[in-house]
Amino acid sequence: MATFTPLPTSIPLTPPNPLSKVTETAVATALLNFAAVPVVPPPEAQNQLTEVPAKVKIQRKSRAKDPTNPRIPSIKIPLRIKGVVRNKWGGIIRTCGIDGCEYKIGNPNHMKSHKAAKHNVNVRWFSCDQAGCDYKAKQASNLKGHKATKHGINVIMHKCTVPGCNYEAKEAGKVKRHKADKHGINATFFHCTEPNCNFQAKRALVVKQHRANIHDIDVVWHYCKLDGCTFRAKESRSLGRHQRTLHKRHFVIPGTTAPITSPI
Repeated sequence: MATFTPLPTSIPLTPPNPLSKVTETAVATALLNFAAVPVVPPPEAQNQLTEVPAKVKIQRKSRAKDPTNPRIPSIKIPLRIKGVVRNKWGGIIRTCGIDGCEYKIGNPNHMKSHKAAKHNVNVRWFSCDQAGCDYKAKQASNLKGHKATKHGINVIMHKCTVPGCNYEAKEAGKVKRHKADKHGINATFFHCTEPNCNFQAKRALVVKQHRANIHDIDVVWHYCKLDGCTFRAKESRSLGRHQRTLHKRHFVIPGTTAPITSPI
């Protein structure tokens, strides 16, 4: 370790005694030597010194380009569902798992509702509490709509917003359907998927009936059970018309006991 001897704190440049051997040249040389001596900190200070690591730039893999990342769905789904899944539920795609069902969604609550509504899995029934009413539904919103429509409880009238139209209904869905059917607002057309068939409708049920009536696809037959009749129809309204016309079907008005013949 280098050592040095400190010089006097004050050395006059001009010697007070002309006979002194200290000259200006000697003073200048001493100052130069002092400046050249390295400054070494004491041992206790050296122990406190630590090496500062250099910054290292870490290359991060892009999740969008990593095929092994489980958070990126590998199945092809519509862009609308992709956005919902990535933004809210971490990119997890849930599939129904029921044989023959291709339903998929990211929201676990929607999947739970789907299984209950379509497959009767873990169904929680909501029953109407009105006297003499046996109605029950799988969703509380359906029960609320039933009580408003059938019993007039907590009725909220929904009105058509098109100028000059006075249509109103107790259910918002009916107003939405009315605006699509009558005014063409947010109308969604459903198409028949059979070859060379250009049929389309604003309601999926109409297309389903068309496929059953015209193409005999997913036909549900309605049979007449009166007087040994073998009549059958693809629509319940056709069966009702048959019974009123040929069998003079009877019914009883609520509050009475005398049967009345249905008019033709």
